[in-house]
Amino acid sequence: MARRRISRQQGFTLIEIMVVVIIIGILAAIVAPNVIGRIDDAQITKAKAEISNIENALKLLPGSVA
Repeated sequence: MARRRISRQQGFTLIEIMVVVIIIGILAAIVAPNVIGRIDDAQITKAKAEISNIENALKLLPGSVA
């Protein structure tokens, strides 16, 4: 039978986990302000699209003036 090697490394060290958490924090600090600033623009665009859809629906009603 073939013998399996038992690895002594069973997980990540605390320092490795801390480095990953710091990198994720830095990325979040860079990306978050850009995303938060774009939410208002997205809501405005959505409202304009909904108004356009309502206008088109009203034009399709019988007896409407196009």
